[in-house]
Amino acid sequence: MRLSGHRCLTRNATTADWLRANSAPNLWPVEGQVTGSFGERIDPFNGEGAFHTGVDIAATVGQPVVAPADGVVDFADFMGGYGRAIILEHGHGIVTRFGHLS
Repeated sequence: MRLSGHRCLTRNATTADWLRANSAPNLWPVEGQVTGSFGERIDPFNGEGAFHTGVDIAATVGQPVVAPADGVVDFADFMGGYGRAIILEHGHGIVTRFGHLS
């Protein structure tokens, strides 16, 4: 492939870029069926268009949920709209949030 005559902007990945990428969650937290995807959808409660910022996974009550990456528990309590919830801080600005837990 020739790119002559074309310009492209690139930059080298910094150490911070690599640290952030390595902190990113990459494990599925629970076995189950995806019942709600990330992105635009019709809100199941009010029937209006909304952006869903998570992924919903249906699992059996009491099924273990695992951390998708190393991290520190930042919150573990009841959270309005999420029910029982856990928030994990993975470092470098990466956070995962689990809600509707039994």
